Amino acid sequence: MGEDLGKKTKKSLIWSIIDKIGSQFIGMLIGIISARLLCPDDFGTIGCLTIFTSISAFIIESGFGVAMLRKETISRDEYSAVLYFNLFVSLFIYILLFISSSSIETFFAIEKLAEYAQILFLILPINALGIIQYTQIRKQFKFKQFTYANLIANIASGLCTVALIYYDYGCWALVWQQVTLSATRIILLWYYNPFIPSLTPQFKIIRELFSYSSILALNYIITSAVGNVYNFILGKFFTTTDLGYYSNGRKYNDIISQVVIGNGISSVAAPSLAELNNDKTKQLHYLQKFGKLGFFTILPILALFSIAIEDIVMIVFTEKWMPMVPYFRILTLSGILYPLQTLYQQYFLMTGHKNLSFTLDMVKNALIIILAIVCIFYLERDPHYIVWSSVLAMLITTLLESTYVHKLAGYNITSQLADYLPIIARTIITSIVVFVIGKHIEIMLLRLVIEGVLFAGLYVTLTYFFDKELTKPIIEILHKK
Repeated sequence: MGEDLGKKTKKSLIWSIIDKIGSQFIGMLIGIISARLLCPDDFGTIGCLTIFTSISAFIIESGFGVAMLRKETISRDEYSAVLYFNLFVSLFIYILLFISSSSIETFFAIEKLAEYAQILFLILPINALGIIQYTQIRKQFKFKQFTYANLIANIASGLCTVALIYYDYGCWALVWQQVTLSATRIILLWYYNPFIPSLTPQFKIIRELFSYSSILALNYIITSAVGNVYNFILGKFFTTTDLGYYSNGRKYNDIISQVVIGNGISSVAAPSLAELNNDKTKQLHYLQKFGKLGFFTILPILALFSIAIEDIVMIVFTEKWMPMVPYFRILTLSGILYPLQTLYQQYFLMTGHKNLSFTLDMVKNALIIILAIVCIFYLERDPHYIVWSSVLAMLITTLLESTYVHKLAGYNITSQLADYLPIIARTIITSIVVFVIGKHIEIMLLRLVIEGVLFAGLYVTLTYFFDKELTKPIIEILHKK
């Protein structure tokens, strides 16, 4: 089983990373075009609605995805029951949000926000149609299908966005981008993984799944609400322009830390750790490998972007977006920890410690709220302090998770530091060298190219000489070619 799982994991990880990198490359390209042609206010306006779509999505999913992933066998009738239930809940929530859209517009005092909301919220019932496909594909390690669906969907939604911007539709381009992305992705997932719903659904599985997933659903809902609290605070207490700068800074940070690296690795780590529940030694081995791989990948990438972000914004987004630079740099500190925190959370869930996962998330959520309140009422009214508070909350929570990983998996703090400190040291050395050399290059585009090439070359070289275990798989692939 171990060897077979190893092959499936490597293949799935490759497809998962291709999916994330490819989809986000297309998304970044469209995002760049949108940012150059639209105003920060447009992004801030749509950002005000993110909290509603995020919370609603988790209410609809109810943690069933994770619960079904853990369940060894699920019949067609049971899958059908989950599909019908999710669709019903999603339509119910959409109707509630549709009715409430005028109140949302009044609260944020943004013109036409209700119209944008009524269309944007359609992504909720659309996405609800894909829960069976998502679960079946992950259980069968068929991540290639995800990759095709996501790449095609991103291209289709990107073309739609560019066309709407060209014809001067403003915010509507951002709204229809999300709706088109969701609809195209779901259609393709049904095409690649057809499923004919049963007319005799076994709704008793809802109760069975909910007994496991209820705490996960509550966790997801609260975490989503708290995770989007900054959109709420900036949109209400500051300006949509501030929210636009923050949203874009967070968006491109998340693309690197969460979507490409964190979720790309954790989406494969989850079924791998679940399949090894009866072999704790191999499970620990996989946990260490995934953790080290995530940290090895994310740390240098975010360090390089932090060095070069001013030049990137000037060249790619134009000078009007320069205020997003501080937000991006602050968020890189929490972005570095995201893949590690996500992996540890997946470990807790896949080994049946959902209560622990819930408790740790609640600690983080409480810290975020408390620190944000302190920033609003006791510190200078500067939106940057709000973002700094999220970094502190992330750091404290990651330290707590590391402690419990030690207790449950035997992966002690000393071993974790031994895995991660050398990566930190190599990144710091590389960053200092690149920063010093970059300061002496006056041509912006040339500086960007030299910094990128120098950083990659020096970092990989240091890793090759001081941690050959990490570069071994890459070298083997190159030799085969």
